[in-house]
Amino acid sequence: MAHEVLDWTLAEIPSDDAPEGAAIVSKIQAPARPPRARAQPPPLRRPRVTGRGKAALLLAGLLAGLGVMVLGVGQAGWRRIEQQVTEAVLYEENQARAGQVEAVLAAQVRTDSAWLAERALEAAQNQPAPNPAPQLHLLPGAPAISGLTAQYIDQAAATVVRTYADAAGHTYQFEWVQTYVSQQPGIWLRQPTEMEAMRHITTWTGARLSATFPLADQAWMSATLPSVESDLETACAGQNCADSVVAPLVFSNRLPLPPSPDGQVNLLSPHLSGWPHDAAASQALREAITARALLFLAGQAAPGDLDGQTRWLRGAEAALGQPAGLMEAVAAP
Repeated sequence: MAHEVLDWTLAEIPSDDAPEGAAIVSKIQAPARPPRARAQPPPLRRPRVTGRGKAALLLAGLLAGLGVMVLGVGQAGWRRIEQQVTEAVLYEENQARAGQVEAVLAAQVRTDSAWLAERALEAAQNQPAPNPAPQLHLLPGAPAISGLTAQYIDQAAATVVRTYADAAGHTYQFEWVQTYVSQQPGIWLRQPTEMEAMRHITTWTGARLSATFPLADQAWMSATLPSVESDLETACAGQNCADSVVAPLVFSNRLPLPPSPDGQVNLLSPHLSGWPHDAAASQALREAITARALLFLAGQAAPGDLDGQTRWLRGAEAALGQPAGLMEAVAAP
């Protein structure tokens, strides 16, 4: 320990004649108080890793690396599936628009003759899908693929969105879920639309309208059919509509669409004809359905009288403010 130096000389000794009790000034300094040592924290003890612990750490590291590798491989595989299915969608689309019937049929799974007949009919008309509403026409250009899902490694579903226009140039988008299967690596063929979800049927009934449709359509039908019913009531106001006359609509879950028998109007389910992708498309489809119902009511109001039916329809169009040419487009075979 360090000590203070005593600084004291003989000159500081008091003289003999100094008064008793005189203060003696000395340069002697008391030793400084040693600083208090701070308590040091105990040293950290490094955990001991046993042989078993080292093996566990090594295994964890290997599993983490394997997980990253599997994730990377999975992502690369999914990107490859996305690319292949997108190419299959666009190939079939281009061949159908070009009227290449055989090429379109070659891109299908050949398990359903009715499905193949419908695809052949559409391709012969340069159409990749059923026309969702008769007053609309398909616009050129590639469709948008808004979603792609895969339930199994060899099955995928693509949501395909196509754009249509009416005579005034207004555009509408409708969507179809197209399913594909890979029967050999890299080759994807289109499957018939899944019908299982459309086998269950339900009904809706109003004063002027009754409708039978697949349960899968219920959400859209529940929001749309009351508006169609209201249109029919407006069209019948002041015209020759018997109280008992009801327009019976049947939305089919079959392709191709069966002909309408007497006393019934057959239409395709929106899941087959094209699901409205936006509000404008929903409105266009509702107008087409209303027009088909009005044609039926006109036939009931003036049976066998084409001039009478035309006058009735003109009155209905005026009452509803329907777009020009809508009724003619719907009535065309």
